[in-house]
Amino acid sequence: MRQALITAGLLVPLGLDTFALAAALGLAGLTGRDRLRVALVFTAFEAGMPILGVLVGRVAGGFLGQWAGYVGIAFLFVAGALLLRPSADEEGEKRRLKLLARARGLAILDLGLGI
Repeated sequence: MRQALITAGLLVPLGLDTFALAAALGLAGLTGRDRLRVALVFTAFEAGMPILGVLVGRVAGGFLGQWAGYVGIAFLFVAGALLLRPSADEEGEKRRLKLLARARGLAILDLGLGI
C-alpha cells in the first residue's frame, strides 16, 4: 500500500502537467500530423527524463557522496564565520540575514542528502 501511495504521489503531478499542456494544445486546434508529433515528444520526455535522472543521479551520487562530509563541514564553518562577524550597518545586516536564510536551506538540503 505504501509503495502504491508513493508511486501515485510521483505519477499524478507528472500526469496533470502533461494533461494541462495537452488540453491547451487541443484547444489550439492542431492538425493530425502535429498532434502525432506532440504526442511522440510528450512520450519521449515523460519516459526519458526519469530514466536519465536515475542514471545521472547514480553517477553524481557516487561522486558527490564521497565529498559530502567535507562539503558539509566547510559549509558549516563558513556559515559560522559569517554569523560571528560583527555588523556595523543595517543594510549589511539585512544582507547577512538573507545569506543565513539561504545557508539554512542549503544545510537542510545537505542533511536530507546525507540521510
